Amino acid sequence: MTLPDLLFGAVLPLLLGFGLSAFAARGGAGRGAWAGAVVLALGYLGMHVHLLGFLEPGEAANWTAVRTSAWLSWLVPLGAVLGVVVKSQRPALAFGQRFVLLLALLFTQTHPLVLNDGWTPIGKFVGLAGYGLALVLLWNGAERTARNEGAAYSFGLVALSGTVAAVVAGTSGSALLAQLLGAFAAAAGGAALLGLLLELRGQRPPLAASMAPVVTLVLGGVLMGAVLYSRTGRDAAFLCVLPLIVSPVLARTALGQRRSIGAQALRLGVLSVPLAAALLLAWMRYSPDPYGY
Repeated sequence: MTLPDLLFGAVLPLLLGFGLSAFAARGGAGRGAWAGAVVLALGYLGMHVHLLGFLEPGEAANWTAVRTSAWLSWLVPLGAVLGVVVKSQRPALAFGQRFVLLLALLFTQTHPLVLNDGWTPIGKFVGLAGYGLALVLLWNGAERTARNEGAAYSFGLVALSGTVAAVVAGTSGSALLAQLLGAFAAAAGGAALLGLLLELRGQRPPLAASMAPVVTLVLGGVLMGAVLYSRTGRDAAFLCVLPLIVSPVLARTALGQRRSIGAQALRLGVLSVPLAAALLLAWMRYSPDPYGY
């Protein structure tokens, strides 16, 4: 790993997550909701542009030749904008925008599957339906977690999931995708650290409220690329996002009703069980691959 890789993949996203969240928190207890989408999007895009650059319109014209992750340089900024403005829009318009964005993610991330002659039409349909359902569940889980939990917990859960997803992708033959996920996790980690400091001072600004679109695009998009272009199993990829999906369910339990920092840490520990299973699966399937994606 080169020095620029380290800067864009860890140091700068971490500082950005902390600093931008601190700036957003200065707006008061009811403000700063834009921070989640902006912090995560900028943290990811810095590394994406460093490694892949922006997708040029001329390249997009030949869409079947474009690697799936390249589309995220367009989709992630759109997701950040949607996350910031969705609270000020009518529910029907917000739903329509979410539907279009998820459809765009589904279309751009699965064309290698759709065009693969080795899959039957039924197999392709089941694959697309399963992926689409997972994206909807991920968005819903991230949105409800961000709405009901503090910034430390919400960003911390994203950082945990992103870190494990990076390790899973890296050990499965995709160092590039691992670096993208690592930068995303670092930005979330910086924001989680700031959220923790604020909670220790008795403040809980809604810094993570807008994060759901960007979380869905990055984790859903990059992990799909890892499944298609490396040895990452569909089961391991799903386990990486399962904590975000089930977090609202855990919040309804007796443990979820407790808001102390210790209780939140315990909940994160419980939600780390599927992440540990994902790491175990990746380790069991590991083999050196000098030609990884």
